[in-house]
Amino acid sequence: ALHAAGVRQAVAALGTAMGSAQITQLCRCSESRRIVLNFDADGAGVRAAQRTIGEVEHQALQGQLELRVLHLPAGKDPDEFLRLQGPADYLALLDKAPLWLDWQIEQLLEGRDLTKADQFQQAVQGLVELLGKLPQSALRSHYLQQVAERLSGGQARLALQLEEDLRQQVKGQRWHGRSSRHGQPGEAGVRERAEAQLLRLYLHCPQLRGEIRLELRQRELEEFGLPHHRKLWAQLSQLEEEKLGVGQLEPISRGLAPGDELAALDLPRLLSDRLLEEDSALLHRLTPLLEPNELQQLALGNPSQQLRGTTASLERQRVLRRCKHLLEAWGTQRLQTLENCIARLLEADRSGPGDSGDGESRIGALFQELNADALRFQELYYLERKYLQALDERRCNQVAVV
Repeated sequence: ALHAAGVRQAVAALGTAMGSAQITQLCRCSESRRIVLNFDADGAGVRAAQRTIGEVEHQALQGQLELRVLHLPAGKDPDEFLRLQGPADYLALLDKAPLWLDWQIEQLLEGRDLTKADQFQQAVQGLVELLGKLPQSALRSHYLQQVAERLSGGQARLALQLEEDLRQQVKGQRWHGRSSRHGQPGEAGVRERAEAQLLRLYLHCPQLRGEIRLELRQRELEEFGLPHHRKLWAQLSQLEEEKLGVGQLEPISRGLAPGDELAALDLPRLLSDRLLEEDSALLHRLTPLLEPNELQQLALGNPSQQLRGTTASLERQRVLRRCKHLLEAWGTQRLQTLENCIARLLEADRSGPGDSGDGESRIGALFQELNADALRFQELYYLERKYLQALDERRCNQVAVV
């Protein structure tokens, strides 16, 4: 029916389960990787949509595809709707099809009387489970605010209380690992995501480029950890010097120039053209950075806060490595106990004229002398831990981590 109406990019499930393998094949046929599910609007169709979402939820959450759900009004299937309304109305609805996450939120709230405690609690439990899967804190904050407003019925004060309560519940779920598929990533995963977000900010928030370069210089983060990120940063710097002139980036990186000319460059286009000629493999790998999907664009909503949180995450990784090194160095030191110090002083006194100074002071001075390296490692370790705590506070305050 859709093909007959002129909608050519459509396939039918034909009664079979639509799984991740089929969705992957469809993505290969779409440059935008945009997939719209349009099952029948009855209960069976809703269950089919939910089942398909469950199959590809991980890919959608990671931005590997843009998944939407079209729910036709009045319980109609596509064929019936086209016969009654025509292709123009269908295409209009297709363009407005919500993201799968928005559709699932509607499914959780639809038909529930939120004035009744049991139905309200059921809705909250479903929303906490759903939002706890989101890997990006900025995106979670966006949806937490949105659903809190829906649950509050438009009461502003209640919406704020609900948002904080939902935030704590989602935080508890993520902390205890009930969403195991999207649990806390390892150090390498955290670094990769933070570097990718920083580069995405640099490419798509041009007004922030001077500030980003200054932050990277001041925090000694200019050396990216992942090889493809290092290549991208090198290509960007080369392009910028070609356009602005040799030596123009250094004053910007040191905060001595505002970087207005830097902000005027269309870096995504320039970089795509350059990589298309010189390194198509790298271009393919960097496509998610050059062409962010809708979820990633939404995560760029507050770029200044994102920048502070992202640089804090990267710096945190470096501080953790320093803490580990200092702890290992501290652990290898053989501490001289106070008893050893006293024994040494007594032996020295027996061997010759003793020091007339205060005994306790002499013991303390010898303890400091014999354990100088261990005490230095201890002091440095606790200084790093204190700085780590400050970084965590900055991340929480600036990026609303839940």
